[in-house]
Amino acid sequence: MATVIVAVKDPLGTAKNPSAARLMIDDYVQVDITGRTLEGVIELPRAALKDGNRIWVNHNNTLDIRDVALVWKSTDKVYLENGVVSGERVVMSSLSTPVQGMPLETVQKEPDKSAGTAAAEGAFHEN
Repeated sequence: MATVIVAVKDPLGTAKNPSAARLMIDDYVQVDITGRTLEGVIELPRAALKDGNRIWVNHNNTLDIRDVALVWKSTDKVYLENGVVSGERVVMSSLSTPVQGMPLETVQKEPDKSAGTAAAEGAFHEN
């Protein structure tokens, strides 16, 4: 969702069609807006963004800090034009002092037995 300001020509309907419905202050209208489809973008959770427009990638168990080009941000997602490709592992964990090339270790979390989770989730830790 985005905030949009719409300008209405002749809101009182006085120019061409004086009998048209008039818009008054605080009236509601229905508007159809056609947007464009984003092609070839990468969707990530918004929490993947670090320090502005950067992401952290686990590349061969080392930290690769990358600048990315944002196409769109929503409340919980970001859409990137570049910076990561399908199949790469984005680091979502917090790292105390991230440094380019620092070693990483993937640690498997124990499944939450109370929730009936079948698969363990991976987390990254500084080595």
